[in-house]
Amino acid sequence: MKIILSILLFFLFPSYLHAQNIVEGLNNLTNNQQDGLGLIVYDLDANKTIYAKNEHLPLKPASVMKLLTTYAALDSLGSEFTFQTKLYSENRKDNFIDNLYIVGGGDPTLTTEQLWLIVRAIKRKRIDTIQNVYLDDTIYKTFNQRSGERAYQTGNSGFPFNFNSIDFELCAKGNNERVDVNIDPWEYKARLFGWIRSLKGSTKGYSIIERNIENSPNVIYLISGDAPFINTCTEVYRSVEDPIKYLTSVLKEYFRILDIKVGTITKKEFKNTNFKELYIHNSKSLKQIIGDMNHFSNNFIAEQIVVALDKNTPKHKLREEGLRTLSKYAKLFSNNEKEFYIVDASGLSHENKLSPFLLLNLLVSAYNNPFLSVDFLSSLPIGSKSGTLKTRDIKSLNGVVRAKTGTIDGVSSLAGYVLRKDKKYAFVILQNSGLLPTKKHQFEEKIIKVLFSR
Repeated sequence: MKIILSILLFFLFPSYLHAQNIVEGLNNLTNNQQDGLGLIVYDLDANKTIYAKNEHLPLKPASVMKLLTTYAALDSLGSEFTFQTKLYSENRKDNFIDNLYIVGGGDPTLTTEQLWLIVRAIKRKRIDTIQNVYLDDTIYKTFNQRSGERAYQTGNSGFPFNFNSIDFELCAKGNNERVDVNIDPWEYKARLFGWIRSLKGSTKGYSIIERNIENSPNVIYLISGDAPFINTCTEVYRSVEDPIKYLTSVLKEYFRILDIKVGTITKKEFKNTNFKELYIHNSKSLKQIIGDMNHFSNNFIAEQIVVALDKNTPKHKLREEGLRTLSKYAKLFSNNEKEFYIVDASGLSHENKLSPFLLLNLLVSAYNNPFLSVDFLSSLPIGSKSGTLKTRDIKSLNGVVRAKTGTIDGVSSLAGYVLRKDKKYAFVILQNSGLLPTKKHQFEEKIIKVLFSR
């Protein structure tokens, strides 16, 4: 018996000692931390929590909320799910169509390149004249509205285009000179009024403000102010107020380039089931879309996905139903409903609350789920190498970190996995405090280094 006990101690003591070293290291880091910190670390090999601080406290998660969106989407929709844009035609005679409906499917990846493929597919059907083109965006009946001019404040829709945002390229030719402003996509026939000056040491900033003209296809942008002088071009993104107007402008140009004569392009719901299906355009797979969402913390994609989670009203999906689905998944990871409050899928709102305990259970479940684990983990950025973790000091020769970041005013969060060669951990760090963002990031990085230490 003594021999057996000695053998057990020989193998178990190093593991116990390692866990104790981690606890001691984390205690040293957290002893002087301010209120608003939630931290939990879980040993995936031993299946137990080895450290916890305020683990049941509901805190603002920022973009770590996207972990819940990721889990719900992969589990509910499946990793190979695609968003579909469908085309239907009426009264086709040779190369002529009376009416063409293009029905949006909420595809968050519908960009200029994808729209070009759709128009080319029409051309490939040997169609050269269309009397009326109707765009249907009614699949999403309710969705997140645009909240501001910045790209991350863009709204959602059933027929989005280019993430419902536009790219402005600012190229300075010299100090105290007018900046060249170019729009991408260039096919978008927006007009620019005003100008931006390039100025060394400028701190005033510049503005790009959209103005839609009522009952007109034209959109204007008022540009003004100073941009810091740099020798390279800078790209800035702005949200669009009317995605269908934006889409229509580019679509018209594509029809012109491919020599397809079109009468009118207007917005109208598709109701006639007797129309013939002309073409279906599929998005990238959901696992690829989620990879983009998490690597670049894209709020727009998260909000498109949450509406797609509504399976109760498939023809006119409701954002509220999608959010209810997220809450149902949250309940799987915490029986205490006081540990979560969900108002969006992206984490942008300060009203969102999740506890570290809930998020930890989600991470453990995803890791152990054979149907989710590969796609879930691969969607997360790699420390110091990719996505929002590329510039962070989170690396080790002893393994890798795969984790989701989160940042809004007053909040920094990091949650994911430390995958050592000899040990595997899941961790959640939520900081809701007055520390500067750089200090919060440094604290997160110190925690990761403790988990990599022996």
